[in-house]
Amino acid sequence: MSEDLLTLLYRQTLTLNFPFTPDLLDRVTDFCPDGTFQQLLDPRTALGALPVVWRASYNELEPERAILVCLAMRNVLRPGPAVVGTRFAGLRWDATFFHVHLYLAGSLQQYATEQMARGRSRLVRPMLEEAIRCWEIVEPDADRLLAPTSKARRIWRGKRGVTRLYLARNTRQPFELLRGARTDLEYAEAADDHSPGHYTFLLEVLTRLSDDPAELPMLWEAADALIERAAPRVVGSSRWLVTLGEHRLKRAQSPYGHPADGLDVQSASALYRQLCTDLVAADEQSREAKVVLGRAALHYAKVMKLAGGADDEAVMLLREARDVLTACLDDDPADTGGEVDVQEISSARVTGMLGEVALRLHSLTRVQHHLTEAISWLETASQDPHAPDNVHGLLGEAYLRRARTGSEKDLRTALEYKARARDVGDSNPGNFSVSAAGHFQLWRKTGAPQEFSTAVDLAVAAWELDPQWPWPLMQLAEFAAAGARKGIPAGPPQESATPELEEEGHADPKGSEVRRAVREGDQARLYQEAAWTAVHAQPFRQEVLGGRSETFVLDDPQRLLSATLVLKPTSRAEAEAERDHLASLRQYLRNTGAPGWMLLPVPLAMVELPRDWPTSRDPAPDTALASRRAVGRSLAAAIADAYEGRSGQPLASVSQAIRYLARIHVWATEMSGLRPGQAPATTSNAYERVADDLTKRAGRLGVPDANACAARWRSVTPSALPPVPGRDAHAENWLVTDNGRMVALDLEPHGHLPLLYEVAQLVEDHAALDLKDSDWPERVALCQLYLDELAHLGYPVTVAHADVLPAYQSFALVRALFLMEHLSETAAADSAVSTGSRRWAQRRLFHAHALLERCEETAAAPGLRDLAGELRGFLDG
Repeated sequence: MSEDLLTLLYRQTLTLNFPFTPDLLDRVTDFCPDGTFQQLLDPRTALGALPVVWRASYNELEPERAILVCLAMRNVLRPGPAVVGTRFAGLRWDATFFHVHLYLAGSLQQYATEQMARGRSRLVRPMLEEAIRCWEIVEPDADRLLAPTSKARRIWRGKRGVTRLYLARNTRQPFELLRGARTDLEYAEAADDHSPGHYTFLLEVLTRLSDDPAELPMLWEAADALIERAAPRVVGSSRWLVTLGEHRLKRAQSPYGHPADGLDVQSASALYRQLCTDLVAADEQSREAKVVLGRAALHYAKVMKLAGGADDEAVMLLREARDVLTACLDDDPADTGGEVDVQEISSARVTGMLGEVALRLHSLTRVQHHLTEAISWLETASQDPHAPDNVHGLLGEAYLRRARTGSEKDLRTALEYKARARDVGDSNPGNFSVSAAGHFQLWRKTGAPQEFSTAVDLAVAAWELDPQWPWPLMQLAEFAAAGARKGIPAGPPQESATPELEEEGHADPKGSEVRRAVREGDQARLYQEAAWTAVHAQPFRQEVLGGRSETFVLDDPQRLLSATLVLKPTSRAEAEAERDHLASLRQYLRNTGAPGWMLLPVPLAMVELPRDWPTSRDPAPDTALASRRAVGRSLAAAIADAYEGRSGQPLASVSQAIRYLARIHVWATEMSGLRPGQAPATTSNAYERVADDLTKRAGRLGVPDANACAARWRSVTPSALPPVPGRDAHAENWLVTDNGRMVALDLEPHGHLPLLYEVAQLVEDHAALDLKDSDWPERVALCQLYLDELAHLGYPVTVAHADVLPAYQSFALVRALFLMEHLSETAAADSAVSTGSRRWAQRRLFHAHALLERCEETAAAPGLRDLAGELRGFLDG
């Protein structure tokens, strides 16, 4: 036997991540008659053995042995007919070479599919890519060498379409692959492939293609036609139902068209419930169906989070996934419904998903026991030979989060798991980025220069793997700032303040420039590059931070850095004005000795927007203001966590926001050179602005004679409170960091409003305080906190104590009407209403009705009690 050919075969399988074991070699050798496989590996006897091996093995072997046989035969045939001969032992070289590649491609695709079902998706990419190369060899001769009626025509095109889809799932620029997959699958259908799997794969292709605006709106018509013709052929298919749900959700979220069924962006839970109903209707009670439900709930939770930070709905779906998957562990693994490979739903697969669910729950809720559960589930899964291939990477993330409490042991464990994930083929840029963050943390703990260099190397590698992903550049900017600082306890030793970063072996000049910027501490340049990348790459994520502005945030799902990147599309003039406002307020905070927890975004750069930037604004924005801001969650989300028992009461954070609001009001007043009460707007004008808004809201709610209602409100409201500049102070415009600091967002001016009006807005719009008998005094205390802050800043406002509660209650009534109208079904159907502002809508609406009831029962002013009672009688009736 030739060592050279055997070594060649081994190297080929190693490149494909295909396990070439002695046992496999023995099984292939035993199958082939009379030792002919050994002869096939010997150049002296290979041609004579090839026909025997081929006739014995063609379409007779399972994928594992077929791959080895086909690779060996291809090595013999590759020199070409000039060497091998056009005919030998009754075989033609061209036909044999063609069919060897056809058989090899199909076997690689089938084996890779089996491995993906075991959760090893990242390992099989080289096999899938090799299958595509085989089909490229097959395609030019397919019409000549396959009979017109041959099923092989349909089969190989369908398999290639599915393979392209598999590759597209893990490709950041997938559209070319998806368009090829669509062509192949439509060819297969025209050639009579009407299986449920075919329709499921094709619908997924169309759904993923919808991310390319160039495909819309015609793509929706193609999808509608596909769904219609698939209907009689996919009855009872759980996979079809999940894919259909994903399609509906993606379509509902599309800014390029409205779904025929009227779904909106918050319909993921409704789609999940529909899936449950459909599976029951299909009499699907198998373990596979439960796994499908659990996986669907997990998937929808991911989609909802990416669609706009709808944390509450994502948490609900994750809890549903946890309950369903936990129940799966109690079932017999062999009970799969009769047709599914047991390995696809093995206990290791289910346990791995449970670990991911717990890890995502921890990201959203910050509840520590979810992290403990995640580590437990994932470590259990990692011990199983059928463990999914993402287990090590997820374990690394889990330990990295636990290491935030200060454990160096957990940090090193995290990095070991992340390195193991890379060793087994995880080339996801996210893995490199998370690993970089871990080594950076270790450098800060130990001061070891090599840890800093490793962190930079991994972050640069993440960026090189995907230059259109701006996140690694954000990391490198933070690394640059830390490495450039001198004399800090977490810094490197003085003699090596910034560890030398090797440039040898990094031929990419762009990579060298990035490394040089880190070495020189050029944080601004790296942020500029990150901003430019984010703007000019495909939009990475949209999250409505407040109001109706289109604001893009580079999310930090692992919470690895202290700051993230925000892009606000606007006009050049507005960007310059906001930059100047932020600079002015920051200087004011310094000058007045503001507490260290009062934070602001930091403007970094103004980036010209591409002409095709997607927007609904007219005129379209031409500039993006790129800013760095601390990582955190909105005050609205913190309030929701308290209501749902996931955290303590938010009074401390609300109090901080109240004090910060007072400071912003004084700054805005000073900007105009005036003092409170001396603003350009008169007191009457400020009150009239609120009365006009009440008229508008009441009218939309159908309240009879809304103008008279507003006039009555004006007559019973204390009128001596001076005007202050408005800033839209609702709870979504404040960000709370992990260490309790507060970031003020959206500082655009909003006219003038009566003193204390925005205090009521901040407290009531997201139900920051319960409505109990004791809660009017709590609200009065918050008003006094605001007034005390004004006095501390040298701007005392004379407000009679007896006017504070009546004024607050009157403003609270206006906010209750605002919530009822803003969150009504009519407003929700208006695409101009911010999706973010409608989060937690049911709880907020309940609070609005309760607030109106409390005003009727306990308002200090009798006239306000009467007005609230009349409004309740109409609105609740």
